[in-house]
Amino acid sequence: MTLDEELEQLLAEATRTAAEAGGAPRKDGELPCAAPGAEALIAHRGEILSHQHAGMSVLFDQDGSLLPASQQRAVSSEELWDIASLTKVAVAVAAMVQHQRGSLDLDAPVVEYLPEFETDDDAATSPLSRRHVLIRHLLNHTSGLSSVARPWTVPGGRDDRAAYLLSRPLERTPGESHVYSCVGFMTLGLALERITGLQLPELIAETVTGPLGMESTSYTPQPGLPVAATEYDTTTGRGLVVGEVHDEAAGALGGSGNAGLFSTAADIFRLGEEIRTGSAGVLSPAGRQLLSTGTLSAAEHERVGYNQSMGLRMGQFGFMGTGDTQVLGHTGFVGTSLVIDPIDDLVVVLLTNNVHPHRDAFMLMPLRRAVAATARRAVT
Repeated sequence: MTLDEELEQLLAEATRTAAEAGGAPRKDGELPCAAPGAEALIAHRGEILSHQHAGMSVLFDQDGSLLPASQQRAVSSEELWDIASLTKVAVAVAAMVQHQRGSLDLDAPVVEYLPEFETDDDAATSPLSRRHVLIRHLLNHTSGLSSVARPWTVPGGRDDRAAYLLSRPLERTPGESHVYSCVGFMTLGLALERITGLQLPELIAETVTGPLGMESTSYTPQPGLPVAATEYDTTTGRGLVVGEVHDEAAGALGGSGNAGLFSTAADIFRLGEEIRTGSAGVLSPAGRQLLSTGTLSAAEHERVGYNQSMGLRMGQFGFMGTGDTQVLGHTGFVGTSLVIDPIDDLVVVLLTNNVHPHRDAFMLMPLRRAVAATARRAVT
């Protein structure tokens, strides 16, 4: 079986399972490994070895039943996907660019760039003072900030919601423990905006996606390109979410550091290849080193189950299929993942709409591991 055939079979099986199982929410904890639609790309030493897609970008109604055939839509070769938290990878690269330029000090307190991050309750002697949160703590998820927040519940405009985010209390002492935090990356995005004077969509375009030739990647999907549907939103009443970010917090903030980009597999490959080699010149060797060097203590690494660099996970078996901490990557809640394997010179991209029509209808980790394993077999 050729690599194309093997990858095509993996995606076809996952998408066929979704269609056969239906998309109704399941509460028994036994979710099928499936996604309504999927696209995968495997590249070795900068050359794309296989690029396949399968399934449907729109398949189910709100109850999880199949839509009439006339309302279904197959995944296109030009499909745009909500990449969810893979956005954090692009934002981490943007932070490295500012660090390389000397405008962002990773060891500076966040309050140096965002004075309003400090509140009247932040006594310098308190271990939970926001004065102790450094930029590096945002990047490696050790800030002590909560994992999530609800800015969509805050009345007013973007400034009001940003103020709400910057006032979230710390839950842990900064720098001590790793807890994945979307709030931390939203804060990082606001700091980058303040430093550069650019809104995050413009900043990412000018410093990351533009220089890397990621022509289809943006916070607002480009007109005319097909966009995969995600979830039927019952939280904010949006109905079927298509063409706007699935993540409610990112949507409320608009141009967020935690999520919000739409992209293609080919574009995400370009991002991963720059992290792997720096060949496009966006990242310096020092910047790439920061993205590929673990920051957690041995005890914290063992507790968490993977190491963490400045923006990327290292050796997380769940989606990488290996615990080797030289292997880098990230996932996105809607069913996306990027694996960068410098050992075998691989970049592996998987994009799906796994949360369509509901986040508790399917799981994806076995497919993520299978795609990564297929890539490794192909080159070893």
